[in-house]
Amino acid sequence: MTMTQAGWDAFLQTAAGGSSALASHATELLGGIVSSDLDATGLLDIAKRAVSLGLSASDVASVGATEDGQLDAAALARTVGVIA
Repeated sequence: MTMTQAGWDAFLQTAAGGSSALASHATELLGGIVSSDLDATGLLDIAKRAVSLGLSASDVASVGATEDGQLDAAALARTVGVIA
C-alpha cells in the first residue's frame, strides 16, 4: 500500500478509534491512498495490526518516487532491507 504522509497520519489516528471509526471515515481516508491492492478487509487488517503494535505515523518509512511518479523500487528495497 502506498499512502501520502497525511494519509498515514489520518489512517493511524482513525484506526486507533476502532473498526467503526474506520468505516465512518472511509471516504476521507481513501483520499490518502495513492495505490493499494488490498480490499476493505485487508485495509482493516492493516489498521488493526498497526494499532496493536502501537505504530504511529512517525514509524512509517518514507520511500521516494521515480521521475515519472512511480514508487522507487530500489529505495523501497533498501528501506526494508531487501537486495533488489
